[in-house]
Amino acid sequence: MNRLVIAATLLCLPARARANGRFPDVVSLAIRADEPSQMIAGTTFGALLTLDGGETWRWICEDALGFGGIWDPVFAIEPGTGAMIATMPNGLAVSDDGGCTWTMRGGKKAEVWFMDVEIRDDGAWLLATATGGKQNGVYLSTDRGETMEPTSLVSDVDFFRDLLLRGDRATVVGYRYSPIEYTIHESTDGGESWSDTPIAIGEAVEPFAIDPADSGRIYMAEDVDGHWGLDRATTSTGDRSRLFEVDLVGSRVRAFAISDDGGTILAGSGRSDVRRSTDGGASFGPVETPIAARCFARTGDVVHACADNWEDGFAIGRSEDWSDSWTGLLRFDEIAGPVECPEGSEVEELCAPLFPTLCKQLAIDSDECPGGGGDADASPAPAPRPDGCGCNAAPALAFAILGVLRRRR
Repeated sequence: MNRLVIAATLLCLPARARANGRFPDVVSLAIRADEPSQMIAGTTFGALLTLDGGETWRWICEDALGFGGIWDPVFAIEPGTGAMIATMPNGLAVSDDGGCTWTMRGGKKAEVWFMDVEIRDDGAWLLATATGGKQNGVYLSTDRGETMEPTSLVSDVDFFRDLLLRGDRATVVGYRYSPIEYTIHESTDGGESWSDTPIAIGEAVEPFAIDPADSGRIYMAEDVDGHWGLDRATTSTGDRSRLFEVDLVGSRVRAFAISDDGGTILAGSGRSDVRRSTDGGASFGPVETPIAARCFARTGDVVHACADNWEDGFAIGRSEDWSDSWTGLLRFDEIAGPVECPEGSEVEELCAPLFPTLCKQLAIDSDECPGGGGDADASPAPAPRPDGCGCNAAPALAFAILGVLRRRR
């Protein structure tokens, strides 16, 4: 398996700044709950951080985060402190200094693949793991990742991903190979203890949210007999209903947002196909401005999106009317530079030397690029989509192999 992934990546490796061989894209977005001006976006070339609500975005390279190759960390931002957390295949990377330094945590589980993280209202961290040859499960840390205690959900044969948490209610996906089988587990005490649910899974599943209107239901993308759709399932009975089926061949629901009262739902397939429900999922219709959404992240009635930098004209956007209109917050050519850090920090030492290459690849117009710094008020059109291989072959093969592992692709 690893040889296939490595071979596919090496076939399409044009430069160090695009080290994992993938096409430039934004794949996830985490927003600080108590201070939404702080956001961190996971990309296929590291991460992008803003501290001013999207006015300025700065780069954190993969080397500074502590990984390389095809891996999409799940990011979370701790309320109160603003500390940022990234799940890694060798522990948790945590930054307490605004992204300049990332330290690995995990205690005795430092060599475990962490697949997801959620932060409880009391500040405790819930973590899901999926490491071959080791015991996996959902773990609880009350000391910000320094040590981790197992909850009641551990297994020597199963892997775990896709944690959802809302108040005291939590769910997580368990899966195994040969053949691939999925189970969904539920907790009603904030992840301390777990029970199986009778939800039967089709070919594949990706949960999105616990229903705010009914904490005993979850929304999920599911492949049933080769047909992807958006489903809603009741954890106590296993009953589920298909809210809509994705029409485009090879596509699925990738982005999901739901209002606090559960009445408004937004779902995107990543191919300029966004649908909205204003009646709690009873019906879905088109929006006025569909985008190629890779993710949605919501604060109040404001929805942020990971979009297609070239097709949509922005890589990260904001909508205050649930996708009838969008305001672009970032194009790749507007990246300001690496995160501003003290001399000797990881970002300063590792990312700054790579930024000129990223400037060239993404046509970034910044004072921190060699010869950069154009007219900031000119608002040029987005740079053309990169030529050549674009490294599309590598992720296509890699995702086919690793798709069951990753929550966010």
